Amino acid sequence: VGEGLRKFPEHCPGLTELRVGAGNSLGPDGAAGVASKGLMLTTLAIGADNAIGYKGAEAIALKCPQLTTLVIGSRNELGERGVLAIAESCINLTHIQVGGWQLTIPDNEPSSTIITYSGLLKELHVSDTLVEPDDLRAMAALCQDLTTLHLGASLGLGANGLRIVAQHLRSLTALTVGAHNSIGEAGTAALAEYAPGLRSLDFGGWNELGPGGIASIVKGCTGLTALSLGAWNSISDVGAAAIGASLHALTTLTIGDCNRIGDKGVQAITDKCWALKYLTIGEWNGVSDIGAQAITKLPNLSFLHIGNYNDTSATGEEALKAALPSVHVGDCRRIADVIHLQLGSRAGRSINLRVFNDTERTVCWDWVNSGLECVTYKSSLQPGQTWCQETFTEHPWRTCDVATQQELGRYLFNTSGLMPLSQLL
Repeated sequence: VGEGLRKFPEHCPGLTELRVGAGNSLGPDGAAGVASKGLMLTTLAIGADNAIGYKGAEAIALKCPQLTTLVIGSRNELGERGVLAIAESCINLTHIQVGGWQLTIPDNEPSSTIITYSGLLKELHVSDTLVEPDDLRAMAALCQDLTTLHLGASLGLGANGLRIVAQHLRSLTALTVGAHNSIGEAGTAALAEYAPGLRSLDFGGWNELGPGGIASIVKGCTGLTALSLGAWNSISDVGAAAIGASLHALTTLTIGDCNRIGDKGVQAITDKCWALKYLTIGEWNGVSDIGAQAITKLPNLSFLHIGNYNDTSATGEEALKAALPSVHVGDCRRIADVIHLQLGSRAGRSINLRVFNDTERTVCWDWVNSGLECVTYKSSLQPGQTWCQETFTEHPWRTCDVATQQELGRYLFNTSGLMPLSQLL
């Protein structure tokens, strides 16, 4: 659509928000055309593979200094010249995303260059790139006041990388480490030593944590209220016992598939973690009726999912539902279907849904009407909040990250119920 976008803004003089998807052949001329007419734009997002180059970036910087949100996807050939042009001219930016590096700057703070003002950052996402120790040291030196850090999957982080992060970012309260980063016990020991202020910790799968790694975390990060441990981390009943012994403030606990958590581990958690409200234990973990009975003693529980439980239990979920009448027992995948194609609303059966945001993202929810138009019903679902909505089984819903404007998913909901956002995503 590159050529078309050169003329498009002429017909929309009041346009304040524009998003161009990936691979649309925008090019430097298309970016310049948008910028020259986009005098009212405050939000501009250009997807990956649009080849706008440094000339396109310079045009945006020159013509759109009023931008507050700017997202430019990967492989757009900006180069240092393009990035610096944007940073120097767009002095009102509070959110910047260039390639895999995302910077969120607090309100009312200027940003004449990304580098100079990155010390103001409170939240940082790193993805789509391998990070070297020197990169991490530079980031940590510039962003010492970070409270929220998201490190994506397969960054090559390793135990040493996590140690660098923990040593320098002493203000962290929320940390996400994606899958396949080979953290191991040495990495978790660094967290325990240098990041005792963590309140939310999310480890993706295949990070080689083991029971020893969990023991390290719980000794140092005793104030955790939310803990998520991805699949294939070999937690075992020993690691679960460590969680139960130390993390008594937990309200949200997710243990992924294939972590060898059995009845003993579940009993150890439920004996002491009485503040738990949301508990998910993934598939192939071997929880039977004994472990399920222990879970029924949790006084504050409002959501429970045990993978494969019906396959190993004579009574299954029905008994749990009877024992926990005020708790939603089940799997989000039975409540919601993911939609991969455009689909507008049709007639359906009335249901009531509740989505609990157990993640660190702030998200919005849009209803997609019969004309494929998105109508926002919840503009800002904050971490820890629950969104309640009456809808219909044939009404599609779309959710996006408020900070990045990234679409996170499209869903049809099948039946009434409560579901944590982490499972939907």
